[in-house]
Amino acid sequence: MDSSSTLGAPQRLSQKKLSKLARVARALEKAKANATPSDSDPAIPTVPLSTDQAMQDESLSPSEIHHAAILANITGRPYDDVKFFAFSRRSRNGSVDTPLSLVANSRLVLKAAPHFGLVFGAGFAESEVSDMDAAYPSSRPAATESYGYWSDSDLEDEGEDFTEDLSGQSIVDASSTSVQDRKMSESEPKGKDREESASTAEPARQLDSGQLPSESKKAIVRPGRVVHLDDVAYTTWKGFIFFAYFGELNFAPLKSQPGSLRMEPASHAAPLCSPKSMYRIAHKYDISSLREKAVADIKAKLSPSNILEEIFTTFTSLYPEVRDVEIEYLHSNITDRGIQARLPIWLTMLGKNELPSGASDIIASLISKLSVSPEPVKCPYGCYGTVRKYCNSGHYF
Repeated sequence: MDSSSTLGAPQRLSQKKLSKLARVARALEKAKANATPSDSDPAIPTVPLSTDQAMQDESLSPSEIHHAAILANITGRPYDDVKFFAFSRRSRNGSVDTPLSLVANSRLVLKAAPHFGLVFGAGFAESEVSDMDAAYPSSRPAATESYGYWSDSDLEDEGEDFTEDLSGQSIVDASSTSVQDRKMSESEPKGKDREESASTAEPARQLDSGQLPSESKKAIVRPGRVVHLDDVAYTTWKGFIFFAYFGELNFAPLKSQPGSLRMEPASHAAPLCSPKSMYRIAHKYDISSLREKAVADIKAKLSPSNILEEIFTTFTSLYPEVRDVEIEYLHSNITDRGIQARLPIWLTMLGKNELPSGASDIIASLISKLSVSPEPVKCPYGCYGTVRKYCNSGHYF
């Protein structure tokens, strides 16, 4: 990773940028000084988050937002003000479960994905002040059967050890769920049993502590926003937050690549994530720069050994941009002997209706490509070419 983009690297800022940061800092100090608890609910803190009016200047670059947030943190404001829960495991029963948490600076997330400006706005549950130190709420399902991307390689498979080292990560902190929340979600009942227990678990805990429901609601220790991502993997979102902070990505190999293994990156490097999973995020939240990076990485990892496996996936069938890139590659390499030797296997699968929607169109384009006669070779000296590729002038071509 370029050392100039790390958190503590010194950077020369222009006088204009320094003045802008100074104005932001003064606005933050003023907002902090004027912040008072609500009269109607004095136990719920109303300290402005880092996405308040002082941080909404659209002209600020990610680097400037980063500096302003750190400056505010020095004066006592929290750097991380939003907590995301995302599922991390694919279970054997057909669901995705084990929600884990990630925390981030909401302004940097907003800069990378303006979609969250709507999510954080009034009228959405995510706009309310919550306790970021609270565990995964028992009122929400700890698993889902409508994840939407079952083959997501950023999900751990049930039975695999979650060996990720969460120590020393001040940028993407999973401290509140790395152990406690995982145990909670794994021991929590699933399905109907889970729904029945959800209605009784919270009151029981409150009675044990001698608190009424209204009192428990007011006990906010670390105010912030909490967002639940039901169709994004924990590993993918961790990579996205790092991208929002530093503009860097570290894409893992495709599963179809021969001998592909996920090598853990250095502790200071961008975390590994699937380019396909990141493309889903970019497509969903309309982040064109991120989408282009993901497509470019997928294209770079195509080869005659894996193109057929990739082009006939459900993922490819869902995204025309990816499909077009892979069709172009396949057409350009259709004369490869390995591709031609394996193509009948996929034709058989097509006949058995075992391929995703759109596979027949891809096969039809291949047949059309193979049936077209190659253009005759033209002599560079203006003569008519022959099958032996030489002309009457004696020149070979």
